[in-house]
Amino acid sequence: QRDPQRRGRRGAEPIKVTQSIWDASAVATASRGKLRFMPFFEGVDLSKLAVLRTLEGHSKSVTSVAVFPDGRRVVSGSEDETLKVWDVETGECVATLEGHSDGVFDVAVFPDGRRVVSASQDNTLKVWDVATGKCVATLEGHSGEVKCVAVSPDGRRVVSGSEDETLKVWDVETGKCVATLEGHS
Repeated sequence: QRDPQRRGRRGAEPIKVTQSIWDASAVATASRGKLRFMPFFEGVDLSKLAVLRTLEGHSKSVTSVAVFPDGRRVVSGSEDETLKVWDVETGECVATLEGHSDGVFDVAVFPDGRRVVSASQDNTLKVWDVATGKCVATLEGHSGEVKCVAVSPDGRRVVSGSEDETLKVWDVETGKCVATLEGHS
């Protein structure tokens, strides 16, 4: 019998521990549609971690979290097809980014903190202007769900990994795929 507390398409949701924030003094986790921030420091007893803040607003499971370079904001991706930008100090959602036609698997922040990129089950990546909340580019070329995304340190390239067993390297300025890397099976 299915447990009604379990969510998601593939059973129980894992808690995803992501980047450290505030000079590695806290970690962000995502689970069951909520974001939580917990203190973290060397030697901490992990069984006694306390939640500093829980951010609620997504209507489905939170699948990813990325921290902005300034440490003051985070962006979350969700199965509800949206991204949300959060003010860490106040816990307020300052922007909701809508445009995917299926769930968001992963998010990444550009080094300048002005844009984010999302990877989705709709087989696309989207680049977002955080100030306006608008999608400024849709990167199409994968034939399967896009599972993960990373931004190069200079912010000129995005790398995506897909269920189609490829990695693609994208030129952000042109929106073109500049390389497809195969070899996973």
